[in-house]
Amino acid sequence: MKTAAIIGASDDRRKYGKKAARAFVRQGDKVFAVNPKEKIIWG
Repeated sequence: MKTAAIIGASDDRRKYGKKAARAFVRQGDKVFAVNPKEKIIWG
C-alpha cells in the first residue's frame, strides 16, 4: 500500500484532482486529499 497526497483535490468528478485521487484509491492506496478552497472533497 502506498500513501499519496493529492494537492488540489476536488469533489467535482470532471476535474483531474478527483480523477487522480480515485485512481489511487481503486489501487488500494491511502490518499490524503488536500484543497484549502474546498470544504468537502469526498462528499
